[in-house]
Order: sequence, then structure tokens, then C-alpha cells
Amino acid sequence: MHHKLSFDTVIKTIELLMKLSAWLKENDMTQREFLGYVTQHHGGQFTFHALAKWCNGQRIPRPTDMRVIHRATFGAVTPNDFYGLQKNQS
Repeated sequence: MHHKLSFDTVIKTIELLMKLSAWLKENDMTQREFLGYVTQHHGGQFTFHALAKWCNGQRIPRPTDMRVIHRATFGAVTPNDFYGLQKNQS
């Protein structure tokens, strides 16, 4: 399945920090669709099982996987989201 995101969606997601599961919901994308998208377009090499655990907050992605997620979500999902840090929090 091929997804095209609108310009407004891209701007909206860049302006907000959000968790991966929220980004998927906002962009009407299932975990499986996201996995296919990042594998095809961003070099993602993680499993569906790993992605599901990240979305449920049970695990934290490795740095290489975080970079893929960050790129694939246009910067909307950041490493801070997995650690529960807010923007400008020290």
C-alpha cells in the first residue's frame, strides 16, 4: 500500500512531539503498514514484534531504529518520546 501524506499533515506532525502510536493513528496507518513503509523507503530493518512493543511502550528502539523512525515520521517522533521527556525539559 502506498501512502502519500499531505503537506498540512507533515507540518502538523513536525510541530508536535508525539509517541509513535499516536503518529500512526493521526496518519491512519497500521503498525504493519508503517513497517512496510519504513522497510521500503527508509531502510528499516526491525520486526513487527519489535515495532508493536515500541508502540505499546514495552521496549525502546535502538539508536539506529530511532533514526529510521524519526526520518519516517518527518521528525515528529523523537527519541525523547520513548523516554517520556518533554520538549525543553532538562
